[in-house]
Amino acid sequence: HVEVTAEMTKEAAPHLRQGTRFWVVRPRLSASGGLTGFSTIVSGAYIELDPGQGASEHSYTGLEDPPVVRADMPGTEFLLTADRIGSIGAGSPIYFRDVQVGQVMGFDSTDLGAGVTIHAFIRAPYDRQVYAGTRFWSAAGISLTTCPQGFKLQFESLEAVLAGGIAFDTPATA
Repeated sequence: HVEVTAEMTKEAAPHLRQGTRFWVVRPRLSASGGLTGFSTIVSGAYIELDPGQGASEHSYTGLEDPPVVRADMPGTEFLLTADRIGSIGAGSPIYFRDVQVGQVMGFDSTDLGAGVTIHAFIRAPYDRQVYAGTRFWSAAGISLTTCPQGFKLQFESLEAVLAGGIAFDTPATA
């Protein structure tokens, strides 16, 4: 547990609102995000903020890890339910027709009998491709099938194989 008292400039005041998030920027390596915070090896760790939009506030609890999605990123959060989480985790990519359009923000497994709830963020304008009939599936697997020409190897992307991932598509009738 660490308590930090920070003096902020007047220019920072509009950003100090409910929902503002703080975290320490330092080198991090993840399968989904690669190496981030590399510059801190030379400059040293620093605190970064993601501005909130609520009422003015002056006391915060810092995040252990940087947020997957920044508050100013346009898009929509969707809740997906799955029987099991597999290799999907915070930061796993989300694909629409082989284009990365979002990320998994995290998951909630409080009621395992009902499955796992996945918090998925899809960036605008791709979020408009999600309708009631949209189908989501795990894109983390590799499919090897035989065909008259030999073998056919299929996977969403190397990143999805390493970090887990989700793909979606909407039937034309939706």
